[in-house]
Amino acid sequence: MAARDEDLRPGERIVRDALEDSPVRGKPLSRSARQRVRSIEAHMAAAIMPRHIERLRQIADEIAHHLLRLEREHQRLSERAGEDFPERWRETARRWRFDHVNDLIRRHNEYYPIEARLPMDPRTGDYLGLRGRNHRRTPLDSDWILERFPASSRGRSAASPAQRSFGRPSTRSATMFLRISVVPPSIEFARARRKR
Repeated sequence: MAARDEDLRPGERIVRDALEDSPVRGKPLSRSARQRVRSIEAHMAAAIMPRHIERLRQIADEIAHHLLRLEREHQRLSERAGEDFPERWRETARRWRFDHVNDLIRRHNEYYPIEARLPMDPRTGDYLGLRGRNHRRTPLDSDWILERFPASSRGRSAASPAQRSFGRPSTRSATMFLRISVVPPSIEFARARRKR
């Protein structure tokens, strides 16, 4: 009898989904497949980005896209709305849809510890974060919008370029992620320049 979806742990769901249409389903693994070490370094050497890193990049891209759209909507509404701007902006924030990015965040929170092989605390049964940080991300909602684009800041958004501070950004912010995710020049090229 097949287990119900809610009875499966996240790792079991990953394996079940991966094997659903697999041609090797039900067959034993080859000896070389059993002995191969699976690591981030092996993925990078094979030029395959691990799924949790792809998902984090998708989350950052979605957040950046929402921020851009929200900034435009905040500016447009502040120019057109009269005295009822705060009420109309709060209503816009309540209606804003984050379905896709929140689904990515939900999947990140569920699968990241397994995919990144985070250690587990045997006392609590919870995964330990990297460098003491929690790996879970908070889903986006209207409060997230109003933190970044307050209803009281009429005519200018909290994220407008004129007001943005570039000093010490959080390494978890979408802007910082986009800045550090740009592929740098090759290390070999830099080494070759130093030897001249």
